[in-house]
Amino acid sequence: MSITPRVNVEISLGMGAEEKRAYVMPWSNHFTEVSSQYDKFREMDVHAVHIISEMLAGVIDQRRPVVRLLDVGTGEGRYLDAVSESLSASLANRVLPVGVDLSPAMLTQAHVRNRHVGLGAQYLVSASETLPFLTASCDAITSFNAVHHFDLDRFVSEASRVLIPSGHLVLYTRTPAQNRSTIWGRYFPEFATRETKLYRSLDLQLALQSTEVFDSVRVQVIPWKITTSLSRLIEQVTHFHYSTFRLYSSDLLRAAIDTFQDRVGQAFSDMERITFDNDHTVVIAQRSPA
Repeated sequence: MSITPRVNVEISLGMGAEEKRAYVMPWSNHFTEVSSQYDKFREMDVHAVHIISEMLAGVIDQRRPVVRLLDVGTGEGRYLDAVSESLSASLANRVLPVGVDLSPAMLTQAHVRNRHVGLGAQYLVSASETLPFLTASCDAITSFNAVHHFDLDRFVSEASRVLIPSGHLVLYTRTPAQNRSTIWGRYFPEFATRETKLYRSLDLQLALQSTEVFDSVRVQVIPWKITTSLSRLIEQVTHFHYSTFRLYSSDLLRAAIDTFQDRVGQAFSDMERITFDNDHTVVIAQRSPA
């Protein structure tokens, strides 16, 4: 069955019109520019996909004929694709994956990369704070590497509204402390200090608990080691695989790359095989059954 995605471009961030445009446009332009190559330059945490898929498979009510999985800030849908594919293989239910994102360019790439998957994913242009779904209409909500772009309180309120009773919200993200511990935080000049949008685990826990809608909130650190080369790392910087690199002027970025190469050269012996920690945090919250 062919489904035409419903489009919702309302941006509701609790700001005036000019402030909304000033907040959204730089990041919208960034994701438009990187959309066609995002999959090429951004690694995927396969271990996290396995852990999250296994957890969801264990808590989803298998008596429900259709399970709606919503991924917020889905980008080009890689994680939505991987988790929904795993759930489809594990559950007797039919899994209906839905991804929402504020970037039409990223969703275009989601259509392109997932058109042969056969899972029937739908993609909607929408802000995370104004989800275009009925109350209690989604069995599970995920968000991978995106929650730091959201107005946290408004997103959590919307997620609690959209989830069915006993539904689960899963947030995969990096904390400021984890950001400082990566190869970028340790060796790329000012990377950790320029990135100010990341939430601490405590911020996420408090936002979820303050709704008094979620019965349980638990946090799990997922270790992730990456082995790569210096040339690959530099390529990722020049293609802005992290939006943080947009916070540098062209001159400062070039100088930072030179310093980064020097520091990495001193810290590692083999520039073709550089291994570093890239740990992330998963926050899992269950909505109350009432």
